[in-house]
Amino acid sequence: MQNIKVNTYLLMTLVMGLSATSVDVQSIEAETKNVNTVTDFTSLTHFGDNPGELLASVYLPKTKMVNNKQQNKLVVLLHGCGQNGETLSSQSGLLDLAKSHQFSLLIPQQVSTNNATACFNWFSQQDQQIEQGESLSIMNMIRTVQSKFKLEQVYIVGLSAGGAMASNLLSQYPGSFEAGAIIAGIPFPCADNLVKAISCMKSGSDLSAKQQADRIMELNKGVKQWPKLTIISGSADGIVNPKNSLDMAQQWSQLHQVSEQPQTQKGTNMTISYWGDTKNVELIELDNIGHGFPVNPNIEGGGTVAPFVVASDLSAAQYLVGKWIN
Repeated sequence: MQNIKVNTYLLMTLVMGLSATSVDVQSIEAETKNVNTVTDFTSLTHFGDNPGELLASVYLPKTKMVNNKQQNKLVVLLHGCGQNGETLSSQSGLLDLAKSHQFSLLIPQQVSTNNATACFNWFSQQDQQIEQGESLSIMNMIRTVQSKFKLEQVYIVGLSAGGAMASNLLSQYPGSFEAGAIIAGIPFPCADNLVKAISCMKSGSDLSAKQQADRIMELNKGVKQWPKLTIISGSADGIVNPKNSLDMAQQWSQLHQVSEQPQTQKGTNMTISYWGDTKNVELIELDNIGHGFPVNPNIEGGGTVAPFVVASDLSAAQYLVGKWIN
């Protein structure tokens, strides 16, 4: 089964238009064999069943007191294809913010033996279904860290394939998260096989927002409260069609049962749309930005540019921490 995953995702990477120079499989393999590439992290080795065969590491602040208040918040970061999660946490600015705001970070990590290009298998039925595969592995990591370190509130942010996996988790475990953020991701349930995955990336879902929301509600009968969601995409994204982000925002406005018509405001080189009086769902569309995690190197703690970590007027990490961490 692992060989099937590797081969299909290698094909998917080629279809996405990523060349061998932009995704160096040997570099990925060398980097992910030792997950502790950033010395601030500790490997998480015992977290229960791990059917997805993922690695994990955690950053814990030296103190959880901020302004004489106990800080019991956990942020989960899901990396994109060809990335090491710890490295992304540093490049994005999220690690520095965890240190300054005293919240914990959990980094699930894909490995090349499981996926040739280190992508989370978000479209694989065995990995996307509740309590199975990679989904179960990630949720067991979260449950273990929450219980062991007494962390009460959980937030999740994912980029690209990590964004698609975060979408899966938010949709199927809504009671486990306070809020989430999807960057250049895919709505769930857009794809459950390779062919559909490619179609979703290039053209978006063939389901309406209401149809997508209905399927999620069918999986979560009785759920009344949904996590707040921030969606970020670049207008020049040539890998994941930005239509996916608009579809996701409309889908989640259905879940939150708020007006289908958003309030929209224009920022510096971006447009921000809100659904709901408390901004239950928000979509940030960045002008002329490609595929990647937005950073602003011109501000302190705004992140640094790297492959699939793109310069913008928005530092996504700073923006999200400002919303989530009080």
